[in-house]
Amino acid sequence: MIISTQIAVVAIIVHNNSCLLLHRNNPPKNWCPPCGRVHIQEEIISALKREVYEETALTINPILPVEVWQGTHDSQPILSITYVCSTNKMGVQLSSEHSEYQWIPISELSTKKINTDFNTKSWPSFIELANFKLDKNNKCDSKN
Repeated sequence: MIISTQIAVVAIIVHNNSCLLLHRNNPPKNWCPPCGRVHIQEEIISALKREVYEETALTINPILPVEVWQGTHDSQPILSITYVCSTNKMGVQLSSEHSEYQWIPISELSTKKINTDFNTKSWPSFIELANFKLDKNNKCDSKN
């Protein structure tokens, strides 16, 4: 029997120095960033934008892939790619997959107790790396 690995995308969405978490309606009923599976023949960035929009009605700007994780989810092998993303608004319209949302200040991610299966304590360093990339790109753009 051949078991293929599914690809998933995860969005660490940053706005006004805060990150978005959604509360799942289905097990595991905990907090998570917007995330989901990539469809067959779908591009990774397209899947990321689609999943975020479906779950939150937010449009995002993917900045940097920051983490790759391989394991199982729902008894299926999965490879997950996490991106730091920005958005220009905080108003979220939840899909039926989630019951509530919260914007957590980046400064609280390392210390706040969050019921999640994601390592949110590492997010501040991911966001710092993404900001470095943005600063570097902005400096390059300003010279041209």
